[in-house]
Amino acid sequence: MALLAAFQEVIRDYECPDQADLWKDLPIYLSPMIAWLEGCRPKGVGGGNAIRWLKSEINRLGEGDERTDAEVSSHPRAAESSS
Repeated sequence: MALLAAFQEVIRDYECPDQADLWKDLPIYLSPMIAWLEGCRPKGVGGGNAIRWLKSEINRLGEGDERTDAEVSSHPRAAESSS
């Protein structure tokens, strides 16, 4: 699908700022591009599903970070050994 191929190129070229979380910053970076595409041509069902899937995959990156923080806070010895 051409839409996913285009997003693959955009994400490949994306550089996350040093103090930003990828899973938080990338959707902000992609949003104007998605809006521009929607302005050019209304997305079909497949395009909408592809965008929702991409956003959900990006959000899953953040779930791993949250789980790690929760595990560290619930296991004080793990936090001590990682320091």
